[in-house]
Amino acid sequence: MLGGFFLSQWVISHGTWIGGGDIRLGILMGLILGLYQGILALMFAYILGAVFSVILLLSRRATLHSPIPLGTFLSVSTIGMMFFGEELFLL
Repeated sequence: MLGGFFLSQWVISHGTWIGGGDIRLGILMGLILGLYQGILALMFAYILGAVFSVILLLSRRATLHSPIPLGTFLSVSTIGMMFFGEELFLL
């Protein structure tokens, strides 16, 4: 399911928004976490990436055209969800 989400982004953007590695990570996230935890991990990855990007923009270490790999944030959020996912669903 998550791999299809990334595949659709790749098809729509002709590969400019995300790369093939993100599609593979999405498939792996779906297999490891399942649908609900995978969607939550995806949300955390986008939030982490946004916060990191804003920090880079404010510190002038990046511009609006600087590429920032999403795979790092997908990996971190997947690992975090593997360890702390059950506690997040209990909230």
